[in-house]
Amino acid sequence: MYIKNSALLFMIMVIAGGCTSTPVVVTSAETANTQPATSTPQGSYKFTIAASEGWYTEGHGLSEEIDIKIPAISSDVKETASLMESMDILTSGKAGMAFVYDYHVVLANQGKLMTAFPDAPMEKIAIKCGTEMTRPMFPDYAEAARIVLPLYEEQLHIVVSATSGITSVNDIKGKHISTGEAGSATEQQSRFVLASLGIDWETGISREQFGLPAAIKALETGEIDAFFWSGISSNTELSEFLNSKRTEFKLIPIAGEEAEKITQANPGIFHASKFPADISNQKDIGTLATTVVLAAMADFPEQYMVQILATFFNDSSTLWKSGFPISPEDSMSILNTASQPYLHQGAKNYFTEQGVLK
Repeated sequence: MYIKNSALLFMIMVIAGGCTSTPVVVTSAETANTQPATSTPQGSYKFTIAASEGWYTEGHGLSEEIDIKIPAISSDVKETASLMESMDILTSGKAGMAFVYDYHVVLANQGKLMTAFPDAPMEKIAIKCGTEMTRPMFPDYAEAARIVLPLYEEQLHIVVSATSGITSVNDIKGKHISTGEAGSATEQQSRFVLASLGIDWETGISREQFGLPAAIKALETGEIDAFFWSGISSNTELSEFLNSKRTEFKLIPIAGEEAEKITQANPGIFHASKFPADISNQKDIGTLATTVVLAAMADFPEQYMVQILATFFNDSSTLWKSGFPISPEDSMSILNTASQPYLHQGAKNYFTEQGVLK
């Protein structure tokens, strides 16, 4: 869990040479109060759960359930400002678990997290003798992040105006589109899709960064030709919009050769999915999807992981879990097969015990 920090300190000490002062990593106030997983003398295992916007309720629900039902474990919640911050404090050892996407875990193990967060700021490193350095937030070496629990699938939607002339993903080139809010999962996935098809992020399109409500409004008024959005297909706002404006706006498929090209260029990022009829108004519209997961580092104790998963599935009726899988089988069914090698050993043990894995 502490590979990043240990390697960093070693590097600073080597570069500093004759400096005898102790190197200090400058951390922001936003992350300084996070707590890594630790074992106390009393035997209680304590850790922090990182949850960015959209998962605050689930993070608190999980923490409370763990604290009540597993006496040996104590947890708290760090509400982060972004997915980027959640991944940073998880891989830096400042959180024991985090709500992220399956592909974030894959990229961490490939040493490629910067491809998901290209705008991540450089972190300052101060050395007491006066030298100051910076480092990338995410390193180019592998970090042993692991998937604990697949939670739900999010489809990638591309909604277009009927007058835009867009009938396939390739037609987006040269159009005025929204690729999602800055730093969002929608923006990350838009980058992967466009790069796979050879559409330049800066010059191949005219780009806006709208959230879903603003994107819908901009499409209605003709400000944009299309928008990307990654989320649950049953999202009420989007489904109501498409059903009420079915002759003016539509979803376009991501399927066939286009989907194959995208997935081959981004192994471990996307898996094939389909839109339900109540949102697409058409049958068998294929798309790509990702999976929201609970993640941890590989050194999170296996025995506690098994207890946490057992607790999660033993009472699936709790309100904060209403949108999550109700069985181990349902959970594993939404995980990209390319992500399965990065399942935490404790999770493997649990899902094997349940007969889901062999």
